[in-house]
Amino acid sequence: MNVVDAFSIIGNPNLEPEKTWQFRADWERRFGDFGALTLSVFHDEVEDVEDFVVIGSNDAYGNIGDGTRTGIEIQGTTRLNALIPNSELRYSGL
Repeated sequence: MNVVDAFSIIGNPNLEPEKTWQFRADWERRFGDFGALTLSVFHDEVEDVEDFVVIGSNDAYGNIGDGTRTGIEIQGTTRLNALIPNSELRYSGL
């Protein structure tokens, strides 16, 4: 019994593990003492995606087919020494 969600989770003997091919390209630019910026583009091909499925009257982990994930990620740092000594601003977005 899962007390947090208040429902039962049963096993699934047919569950296959997820298999993923990941493709990623990164570009990085440094701005001397001012900071750096990284831009990433990614694409994942996922086989046997896992999620909750209904088996009888219960929920269980099961495979829901194949899927993809595609996106862009940005990460950066900017030094703030002019405003606050020994400080930097870190940011990221997906």
